Amino acid sequence: MFIALSFLFSFLLLGRCADPGRHDPFVSSNSHRFLLGWVSLNITVAQNMTDTDYLWSQVRVLIGTPPQPVDLTLNMGGYLFATWSSDCLYCPGSTPFDMSSSSTLEPNNAAWAGNSVDGSGMWHHDTVSFGGVLTNSDIDFVSLQYMSTKFDPRLLNGVLGLSVDLLQSGYPNILTKMWEADTLMNPVVGVRLDPLKPRITIGALDPKDYVGEINWVETSPGGFISPRFEIDGLKGYNGSFIPFGVDNLVTSISSLVSNIYVPPSNPYALGAGYTGPVHSINIYPEGGFAFNCNYTAPNLSMSYVSLTVTINGVDYPMDSAYNMIRPPSMSSAPDYCNVALSNTTAADDVDVVLGLPFLRSVYLAYRFPTDNCPGYYGFAFPSGANRTQDQINQKPTSAPSLSSQCLILSQPTSTPSVSSPSSDSNKKDLGTSAFEIYGGDGEQVPLLGAEDLKRVVWNKTLT
Repeated sequence: MFIALSFLFSFLLLGRCADPGRHDPFVSSNSHRFLLGWVSLNITVAQNMTDTDYLWSQVRVLIGTPPQPVDLTLNMGGYLFATWSSDCLYCPGSTPFDMSSSSTLEPNNAAWAGNSVDGSGMWHHDTVSFGGVLTNSDIDFVSLQYMSTKFDPRLLNGVLGLSVDLLQSGYPNILTKMWEADTLMNPVVGVRLDPLKPRITIGALDPKDYVGEINWVETSPGGFISPRFEIDGLKGYNGSFIPFGVDNLVTSISSLVSNIYVPPSNPYALGAGYTGPVHSINIYPEGGFAFNCNYTAPNLSMSYVSLTVTINGVDYPMDSAYNMIRPPSMSSAPDYCNVALSNTTAADDVDVVLGLPFLRSVYLAYRFPTDNCPGYYGFAFPSGANRTQDQINQKPTSAPSLSSQCLILSQPTSTPSVSSPSSDSNKKDLGTSAFEIYGGDGEQVPLLGAEDLKRVVWNKTLT
């Protein structure tokens, strides 16, 4: 499955080792952190979930001196911060990092541990800023200088890994480094990936971004995957739990997978009580299934996918149209719409993976681990989303351990203004010429770097 490909890229390998003797200022004295920072930034997300479009989300990060805006792909399940160098071969995206233009960039003289025939890069450190508000002059990151055309996933511009694992060796995650430098008000990140108001806050949670009580659950380190936690289960149309044959489903979150992944013994498509009223279902031999739908552009009549994730006693329904169910595509049978529910494998090492359909339906808070506190995920409902008051009023079954010590967060009193310099300086040139698409109907498009290609003169007199 797709999540395994992201492990091949080794985005999740590098965090840092905890220093057991370090004093955690969050635990002992939180008062001085009212003076520290937080930021709220826009996230670029896909308006609709389809089988064919680019679905991953981008956050603008300022790197170097002078600051270059780089739209990094957000990875909530990864530890690594990496950019595509402006001279990287086959690296996709339009805002790479131009290392030669930064006066403060320094090499670490260390190769990236994930170097392979599919991609290679080196560690560097430089000034990095979120919106010109949260800034650190010594952030470590990989600058990728080569990427094979077979490299998968084809993430744009680079990756911003915001998962912290203090047990991992290597360079510290950007969040850990900013926290230890007393840059952040709180060791927390808030994320909305829904198309209504996609936002990320770093250093505080913005009460305007969510409604209802935040439902906190403790996480444990995930090794090669994002932090793990347990969910109560998943419910279908009739409100009953889908019997997967596993209690206390071990779960991870990923912003780099487009489906929800559940144990292979999945009875959802085989029971009308779970699916609800559906005209017909097409089950694929290789796994996955689709509901019958009627599509006549621009109108689409799709069956409703009823699927709810229950966490700590709270039900979180996932939006259906253009989220859990996708428009017809080349990967679906005629007159059928694929459902974004797939099977986990032994390689995933978890029972459930909650991908983008879940993250686009909830508000996610991440209290990353510090020396004396574990990590926590918090869940709420996005403000302005189509949720009933009964859903919003739900209460968690229990509070996690150490919540009185680790989950008392300072509240922001105002929203800081962010700066965003023009990306023209490091933007890849689309060129001034246009080229016809092979096999197309005469349509012409510009090509990245076309102006830099060596001209070839054909001698038609030769045979």
